[in-house]
Amino acid sequence: FNYTHHPKTEGLGEIGNKQQNQRGFGMHSTLAVTPTGMPLGVLTQAFFTRPIGEPAHKPNEVRKLPIEEKESYRWIEAFEQTLALAPDDTEVVTVCDREADIYEMFVVAQEKNNASLLVRANVDRCLDEQEGIHKLWQKVEQQPIAGHLSVEITGNQKRKARQATVSIRFTPVKLKPPWRPDQKKLPPVTLNAILVREENPDEDIDDPIEWLLLTNTPVDDFDDAVCVVGWYCCRWQIEIFHKIIKSGCMVEDC
Repeated sequence: FNYTHHPKTEGLGEIGNKQQNQRGFGMHSTLAVTPTGMPLGVLTQAFFTRPIGEPAHKPNEVRKLPIEEKESYRWIEAFEQTLALAPDDTEVVTVCDREADIYEMFVVAQEKNNASLLVRANVDRCLDEQEGIHKLWQKVEQQPIAGHLSVEITGNQKRKARQATVSIRFTPVKLKPPWRPDQKKLPPVTLNAILVREENPDEDIDDPIEWLLLTNTPVDDFDDAVCVVGWYCCRWQIEIFHKIIKSGCMVEDC
């Protein structure tokens, strides 16, 4: 949230890049929805600020930090809070976009008796040496197309709403743990990878669909893969929630 235009407000932190000199804070929410996208309510919510004047960390410096000291740790905290709130007789699948592509997220899911998790991949991760193929994207791309699916793409400021026909490929993958200096050794993690790709987009489409989804839920056939893609499409409800808070409730004017 940008509160730069409220110069008297105390307790704000840096947002954006340092050249913008903006002030505000961040909000991280978990929204519960049904598999059809019906919102049920907010499960978790946390607010965070970035210190003013603190030097920006370089990527190699960030990698050396324990996960608990990284800003991305809020994803793991929300995941664990969600698991604590979930009723015993209800299957809860935590669905996240690329910002949650954190190896420790998959480890937490594995340690919590394979608590259901679905994350859109952001990193072309290394695979276990026994895989024969060394990179995640390469292995999934080499799988045959299992079928095609029509998905509804919601519109935003950058794209128009439309129907897209996508191909589906899937395969199990065993991820190689990343190296973490001076930290405990992470275990390998086995997941199912689903590549959702718009093979023949119209000429006027600037950003054809390509999602690589990672999940620890069963994906044994095309129908299972379609179910997982449907879960990922429900993630857009959090974007609508953010839009309502900013544009509808106009919280940045408060």
